[in-house]
Amino acid sequence: MKRITQILLLSIFLVVSIGGMVQADDEMVLRIGRITEPEGYDPHTIIGRVAREVFTILYDRLVYVDEEGGIHPWLAETWDISDDFTEITFYLHEGVTFHDGTPLNAEAVKFNFDRLLDIDGTAADQFPDMTTEVIDEYTIRFHLEDTYAPFFHSLASPFGGIVSPTAVEEYGDDFFMNPVGSGPFKFEYHDIGNEIVFSSFSDYRNFRDDIENPGPPHVDRLVYYAIPEEGTRGSALLTGEVDIIETGAVTARRLEGMPMIYQVDSLPVNITRVGFNQRREPFDDVTMRKAIAYALDIEELGQLAFFDYHTPNYTFIPTGVMGYNPAIGFEYGYFHDPERALELFEEAGYEYVDGRLMKDGQQLQIDLLTHYAHFTEQTAEGIQGQLADVGVDVNIELMDVGTFLARGSEPDTNQLYFIRTTWAEPIILSRIFLDGGTFESFDDPELNDMLNEAASIMDFEERQVLLDEINKYLLENAYSVPVFSNEVIFYARESVEGYRVDSQNFMVLNDIRVID
Repeated sequence: MKRITQILLLSIFLVVSIGGMVQADDEMVLRIGRITEPEGYDPHTIIGRVAREVFTILYDRLVYVDEEGGIHPWLAETWDISDDFTEITFYLHEGVTFHDGTPLNAEAVKFNFDRLLDIDGTAADQFPDMTTEVIDEYTIRFHLEDTYAPFFHSLASPFGGIVSPTAVEEYGDDFFMNPVGSGPFKFEYHDIGNEIVFSSFSDYRNFRDDIENPGPPHVDRLVYYAIPEEGTRGSALLTGEVDIIETGAVTARRLEGMPMIYQVDSLPVNITRVGFNQRREPFDDVTMRKAIAYALDIEELGQLAFFDYHTPNYTFIPTGVMGYNPAIGFEYGYFHDPERALELFEEAGYEYVDGRLMKDGQQLQIDLLTHYAHFTEQTAEGIQGQLADVGVDVNIELMDVGTFLARGSEPDTNQLYFIRTTWAEPIILSRIFLDGGTFESFDDPELNDMLNEAASIMDFEERQVLLDEINKYLLENAYSVPVFSNEVIFYARESVEGYRVDSQNFMVLNDIRVID
């Protein structure tokens, strides 16, 4: 045991110490251990969660959202909304600059949203069809083609981050690795495979009411380390090599009650699910999809992945998001019932013979596609075991996120996939299922109409009725199987003061101090 510990601590030293960043005696440095590195820093094109976390320190937004869903001013001092909710005019704070000295004015905001929509990528998916109009130097008007209920939440998301037009023009296609925003920290360098360094923006002005610090961060320098192995990340926290980590449940359970560290509260604003490739047999058949749904025990899968840091979720709206209605899941969801699963498999033409599900002399074999994360492998193995109990042979394909996103979109590479989607607004239903799903590729104009209508309803009680109908419809068609919503588990050393996360579970670092 002693030798294992020595090897583990040596691996920490090698991971964290490479790179040669020198800390001055009077410099306050915050060190964060993450599972991976960002794949880039452009909020208009990059999707990864670690990247989105970094967007929140590099780029300010027009507004922010509190934990109750309330909208508050940020770069926008105030705003006017037309009676039909299709024209929103923002009045910006004056005198704000980007890290490169470029003024953050109405022209800069227009540049951002015109670019965002022109790229038509990840960020554009979060916004409605719209145009922008500069009224004067610090006033900009958004013209929405239709009413869009999540509009302010989209503005407040990391994808609504405002980038420097000067930097985009200077770096062109390389901007994603040369980011310039107006946020509390500015980018210094990314030593791939080692460390990412940010420094405090000395001219920063904070306009958020939920942040006490009115100026630059107390922390002089912020360093991210990629530490893929979860246990190593936890040990790095305990030994003081890093100050903050995000971790999985196994390490979180080990850290519970340890001296000199504490857990930071977060909201479950994600939904994990098992999806089906419906472009080909056998999951173009709803009977087969329902059979898989009944074969899965989501209570067990949640415990395998997150112990008590999760809530089983039988619907597709995260448990920490307004619109979540557990009654719909209890009435229409799929509870573990292997006997019912076998009945449905038989309806679809399969026979259960000697522990195997057979058709035309062949056992039902399924590829399960997922990506590396601190919970996906054990969950995938749980799915594999539960389906084996009803005679299905499952092959797990585990890969990095980029490969997973590319492979999942190909028609013949997978039959099932396990994925987590995060969004702190009910529009998450559209993000998952509009126009045929993330990877599922079904064709359902009726569902599209319901999703689009739900996005246009400003009265939330009225919207809730339709959200419930959409969840029922999704479950009745077994377009996917919801599994759980989990906390994002952060731990910090007691030397870190003022640490918290926002309504989207991203770190707010303005008020943090690292006390020796």
